[in-house]
Amino acid sequence: MQIVQIIGDGKLLDSGQTAPAFRDFLFNCDIERLATYTREIVTDSSDGKIFQDIVNTIGKKIGFDVVHGLYQGKKNAIGFDGYWSQGSLNLIIECKTTDTYRISTKTLLGYSKQLKEEKNLPKEPPVLLVVGRVDTGDIEAQIRGSRADDRISVIGAESLLMLAKAISELSDGPASNNLKSVLFPRDYTRLDSLTALITNLINEAQQTSIDQAENEHPSQNLGTEAPQIQKGSNPKINSPADQLRERMIEAAASDLGKLEKANSRSKAQYRTASGEVYFFIASKRYERADQQFWFSIQNNWKSDWEKNGGGLAIGLEGKQHFYLFNHEQVMEWTKSLNETVRPDRQYWHMALKESSDKIELILNKSETNQDLENFARGL
Repeated sequence: MQIVQIIGDGKLLDSGQTAPAFRDFLFNCDIERLATYTREIVTDSSDGKIFQDIVNTIGKKIGFDVVHGLYQGKKNAIGFDGYWSQGSLNLIIECKTTDTYRISTKTLLGYSKQLKEEKNLPKEPPVLLVVGRVDTGDIEAQIRGSRADDRISVIGAESLLMLAKAISELSDGPASNNLKSVLFPRDYTRLDSLTALITNLINEAQQTSIDQAENEHPSQNLGTEAPQIQKGSNPKINSPADQLRERMIEAAASDLGKLEKANSRSKAQYRTASGEVYFFIASKRYERADQQFWFSIQNNWKSDWEKNGGGLAIGLEGKQHFYLFNHEQVMEWTKSLNETVRPDRQYWHMALKESSDKIELILNKSETNQDLENFARGL
C-alpha cells in the first residue's frame, strides 16, 4: 500500500510514528475501503504487517477494545498479533495472509496461557486465526489434528469484513453482541445454540427496523413521508410485544387518565387528555448474564417531551408489571447511557439487568446502576 510510504518514515516498525499514524488512517476508512485494501494485500502477497493492522482495525469496527501485537516477536513478550476484548469476551488474534506455512497450535495456545496470567483473566482466552485466503482446508485440518478445535477458530478476512458490516447496520444492543459470539470456537454438533443466535438476530433486526420506522417524524425525512411498514410484511403484528404494550396502555390509565394515539404511524406514541406524550415500548428477554432486557430511546422523542411533557413506559416479557417514568427522569439517565449517532438516527441504549431481588437500569457512565422498584406498576 502506497499510503504507508508517505506516513512518517514509511516503515512499519514496533517503534516510531508510522504505525500509530497508519492505524489511525485505517480506522477512519469505511468497511468497503478496508475490503479493497484487504483484497490488494492478499492478491499481491504484500507485507503481513499491513494485513495485521487491517485485521485489528476490523476488530475495532466490530466493537472490541484492541491491543495491537508486535510486528516482530521478541524475548519476554507474548507473540500475538492482536488481543481483542469487550466485557467478558476475550480473543487472541493470529493473522495469516496465506496458508503456505504450517501453524503451531502449541505456540498459539501458549500465547493464551501467558495472556491469562498477564491480565489475570478467569480462563485462557480462545484464539481466532484470521486468514487472507478463502481456502483454509489445510489450516482447519491442522487444528482438528491437534485436537485444538475447541480452543482455536478460523475465519477468512472477507467474512470478518462481512461480520463487521452486519454489526454496523444493527444497533449496539444484544443482537450485535450475540453476533460477535460467532468468532469464538464452539461445538456445532448440536445446533440449538446456533438456531437461537440466528433467531435472536432476526427478531432484533426486525424490531429495530420497525421501531425506527414507527418513531421517525415526517419532518425529519427531508420532505418525504415517514417510512411505512407494508401491509402483511410486519411479523410483529399481534406479537407478544404488541399484546404487552396494549396491557401497559390499559394499566397506565390509572396514573395518566385516558390515552389516545398521538401518531397514526406509531404503535408506541400516546397522548394524555392534557397533551402529554408517552412512549410505550416492550422488550423480549435475552438469555445473557450481563443484561436481560434492552430498549432504544430515540433522540427525536426529546422534542415532543420538551414541547408537551410526558414520559416513557417500558414492559418486560414474562413480567406482571411495567415501569413508568416521567421524561425529566429519562433525560437525566441518558447522560449515563451509551449512545449511537448515525446520519439518519440517534438513540440511547437502555439495558436492564435482573438479579434475584431487583431489576436495575445499567448506567454505563456512572459508578452505580438505578434500582427501578419505585417505578413499577402492576399489569
